[in-house]
Amino acid sequence: MWQNLADLVIRFRGILLVLILAEQVRRLTAQVIDARHESVPTRVARVLRDQLTVWGQDGEGATGEIPLTQDDVASLVGATRPTVNRALQELAAKGVVEMARGRVIVRKPDDLRRIAR
Repeated sequence: MWQNLADLVIRFRGILLVLILAEQVRRLTAQVIDARHESVPTRVARVLRDQLTVWGQDGEGATGEIPLTQDDVASLVGATRPTVNRALQELAAKGVVEMARGRVIVRKPDDLRRIAR
């Protein structure tokens, strides 16, 4: 049985590679479209929303810490750190997030999702 499974993996590894690359292209295309058509605050909200999922804190109404610095968020958003800082300050003023050293704490994930559209 294991030999048959090994044969299947070997036979279909090319298809798996194509699927992985297609997902990468889709994700990068979405980032380029976002960078050209969405505001930085919206892009910041999207990155934070997505990072809640990455860090396993994406349940309905779940709040959570995202261990990213403002520089990290800026790199993911494709903006400068000062611009990202302003967007985070806006979110903090609304009580959506709280900024701490080396992390962002999401306090109102439903509001974050609404802002991220």
